[in-house]
Amino acid sequence: MAQDTVLIVDDDPLARAQFRDALKDGGWRIIEAPNGEEALQTAMMESIDVVLLDLVMPRMGGLDLIPILSAMTDRVEVIVVTGLMDVEPAVKAMQAGARDYLTKPINPETLRFSVKHALEAHHLYKENEELKHFVRLFDSFQKIGACVDARQLPVITNQALTAECGAGIAITYRLAGEGADAPVCTGLSPEEGRAAVNKLAGTGVLPMAPDFLVDALPPARGRDLPFLFARPNDEYHMLLVRYSSGQVDYGGTLLMRPGRPFTRNEIMRASLLRAQILNSWSAALRLEDARKAAYLDNLTGLYNARQLEESVPQWVDRHKADETPFSILFLDVDRFKHVNDTYGHLIGSRLLVEVASVLKRCIRGEDVAVRYGGDEFVLLLDHADTEIAMRVAERIRKSIESHQFLSREKVELKITACIGVATFPVHADTGAQILHAADEAMYRGKRGNRNSVFLADHISKDTLGETLFERDSKQAADTESAADPVPAAGE
Repeated sequence: MAQDTVLIVDDDPLARAQFRDALKDGGWRIIEAPNGEEALQTAMMESIDVVLLDLVMPRMGGLDLIPILSAMTDRVEVIVVTGLMDVEPAVKAMQAGARDYLTKPINPETLRFSVKHALEAHHLYKENEELKHFVRLFDSFQKIGACVDARQLPVITNQALTAECGAGIAITYRLAGEGADAPVCTGLSPEEGRAAVNKLAGTGVLPMAPDFLVDALPPARGRDLPFLFARPNDEYHMLLVRYSSGQVDYGGTLLMRPGRPFTRNEIMRASLLRAQILNSWSAALRLEDARKAAYLDNLTGLYNARQLEESVPQWVDRHKADETPFSILFLDVDRFKHVNDTYGHLIGSRLLVEVASVLKRCIRGEDVAVRYGGDEFVLLLDHADTEIAMRVAERIRKSIESHQFLSREKVELKITACIGVATFPVHADTGAQILHAADEAMYRGKRGNRNSVFLADHISKDTLGETLFERDSKQAADTESAADPVPAAGE
């Protein structure tokens, strides 16, 4: 158990010597300060349990010092020892937070009893605080361990670390998975949090490198905690908790607070939480990857029909609320059955992968590309009215028509596609209907000369009864004639 420390603060050297002699056999560590300023400096550098404090001192009196000492330390017991005999200073001292008030000259036995009583209260408070910390830490462990949602985990992380480390500001950033450029902030707005991290990192962008933080822990402790960095700057004391394992760096949490540095106990609690947070990050990102895989087409890497079925109603709700349009392009590769029949299914699969690559180059980042099934693709164009959608569809049609497919495989196919276009809310006002409208527009091209773009305006809305998701197989236009071959390059 650590030795208890008593700080004697008195501008009278004789009084300090008398107090030191009275306490020397108590088994306590005794340190001294001749004035309030040195007492504050000592309190910043040392762990103080009890302060013997004179009220009347030059520059900074004891009444001014009591609240400052209380704010700087976790808990300190103040015993006022003064030559003032009036009741009023005693009342003010007790109101400011002093535990006892003794007048000079003081009996050594009385002084020892007061210090012993103060230390007993101090130990009881510390034990109670440790118990509360353990309960809270256990609760934080449970919450973090139960969270496998990568979007919610930064919020829980901030809550746990700010509570355990006494930080007013927490910024959790991600280096893996979705949302890597969007820090989650407590005590700051997202914009303020990003600006703070950018300023400290000096990179101007997230994710940040941790090099700007200097390891300020003692050497032995620093080796034990290689993922914790602490340092002060002009405004804040900071603690960076990094979540790294092997070759994977999941991100980190930057804790900031003004006033006082992070204590060793707070840093150790951060270290304990870091291990649990790291495990939860690993599990959450594995689950996130699994969920994304469930919504991706294994062949092309585009989204699949399941994602389309969930996304379209969400797009309808969002654009209905914003009163903005969006458009859907439904694309089908012409004569794809003949490709499979002539060159084999492996070549057909590679052709679809290359078509997907062409489609991704023709749309924006906010748009969504889906392989619906077979040789059918669906594109969701965000905030695109009919005019914009028709231009994009025509650009895609020309890109496919002019592209030399499967050059690496030495096949060099030239293909075309039919594209149907429908716009919300012009052609339909539900997800199923807008998809069906685009699908029917595409089939109008299939029944004609192919290699075309058709707008749903040409379709009677009476044909919108059967939804796309209820359609189990293609209509008669799906059956391609074997006598209608796919032209090779040069034909």
